[in-house]
Amino acid sequence: MINRILIRIKVLQIVYSFYQNGNNDLKVAENELLFSLRKSYDLYHYFLLLIIEVTNLQQRTLDAKKSKYMPTHAELNPNTRLVNNRFAAQVAENEALQKYVAEQVVSYIEDHYSEKISLDQIAENMYLSPFYISRIFKGETGYTPIRHLINLRLEKAKALLEGGYQGSIQEVAALGGYDDAYHFSKLFKKRYGVSPSQARKNT
Repeated sequence: MINRILIRIKVLQIVYSFYQNGNNDLKVAENELLFSLRKSYDLYHYFLLLIIEVTNLQQRTLDAKKSKYMPTHAELNPNTRLVNNRFAAQVAENEALQKYVAEQVVSYIEDHYSEKISLDQIAENMYLSPFYISRIFKGETGYTPIRHLINLRLEKAKALLEGGYQGSIQEVAALGGYDDAYHFSKLFKKRYGVSPSQARKNT
């Protein structure tokens, strides 16, 4: 957690850097401090998420061993102290942590929506399992991460068309992360009830 001791350390580091570099721009120093604190905050969350991932990995390992064709007695009756850890269970159900995960997913999608994104890529970026991310994100937003990605892409495309963008539908699709203009048009019409060309004409 970001406490007063960490904040003091970060402030001292920034002050030291400020005088060593001879940079008299206080705004730059302030931005560096805030960036450093945000990264410390992220690290704190990742430590907690690591506990969840290790627990989930152990559970998957135990399940795989039990599912073997001829599991041993030890595999059928494993030590479950790690997967039944109460602290890990409390961390996994922590609402603030779940909100943080959902916010990080939203932020990643907003930064990369025009690129080819898969659930595995989102999960890899956050060092979490796809299943865990999907469950948490849907619980927080009501959508899966991929559904949120599709909605965002279509909203961006609609804004382009209504904003007078003169590029072709293929170009609009490409800006939204779609290689296939036909697939894009089909999704667009399903969402808004009109084709991209009609949406442009209606403005």
